[in-house]
Amino acid sequence: MKSPYSRQAAIAALAAFALARPASAQSPESPSLVFSTFGAYLGGSSLWRVPRQLATAPVDQMDTLDLSRVVVPGFAVGMTMTLFPSPHVGYTVEVAFLGATTESRCVVVTGFAADTAHRNQQACEYIHGRAIRTSLVALQGGLTWRVAYRGPVQPYFRVGGGAAFIGGSFVETSGRYAWQGQNVWQTYLGEAKHSEMTWVAAAAAGAMLEISPGYLIRFELRDAVMNVPVATGPGDPRSTEVIAPSGRRTVHLPMVGVAFDIALERRQGRRRY
Repeated sequence: MKSPYSRQAAIAALAAFALARPASAQSPESPSLVFSTFGAYLGGSSLWRVPRQLATAPVDQMDTLDLSRVVVPGFAVGMTMTLFPSPHVGYTVEVAFLGATTESRCVVVTGFAADTAHRNQQACEYIHGRAIRTSLVALQGGLTWRVAYRGPVQPYFRVGGGAAFIGGSFVETSGRYAWQGQNVWQTYLGEAKHSEMTWVAAAAAGAMLEISPGYLIRFELRDAVMNVPVATGPGDPRSTEVIAPSGRRTVHLPMVGVAFDIALERRQGRRRY
């Protein structure tokens, strides 16, 4: 069975191929085409918190755990194609991989119940501070406005939106403990159904710096907005799956990026690089 990350890689490759094809098939009437590859630093954000999640303990007792999840800073990479039918306004298509890795947190509220194996304590310590492999592959379209389109510095603004494929769970929280020589998994919050798609949007500002005719370096500040699944309350500890009530939350992740651009132009039937 293919992992969600293999599927994401295939989606990203197909989208990148779709972006690259038009660059070699521009009509003489298309005045300007900019093809870019970029990398960016992705900021973090808090996602959700369940302050009182009950967990079963020996001798019909309950431990109370404070569970939460945050997005930790990471990186994003992608490719962009912008077609400028006029000097200032362009149409943009972008495919990007957003490494929105999350980190789980677990803190006991009132102290663990007596347990010679320390099962909940072990599982909670396993959960606390553990990185969860969550990510998104986003395909967006939008508009770009160049303040200046000639000269060594070309400031611009960009807005866009689209869909993203989700890898990993932003809700499920499980830990493990050692019991009779084996590692046993304990689920404290489960997910009724894993969401595979969501919407994304972005607003950006930056500047293109021409390093030679047709080649530019671009610096950009961006607010990446995405809607992700979150836990909204505690799950029932008497259930084997401990399904948590869930909802959606819109989060803002700041991005600081740098890109390498290749600008193609058609004038009087000839392409100028």
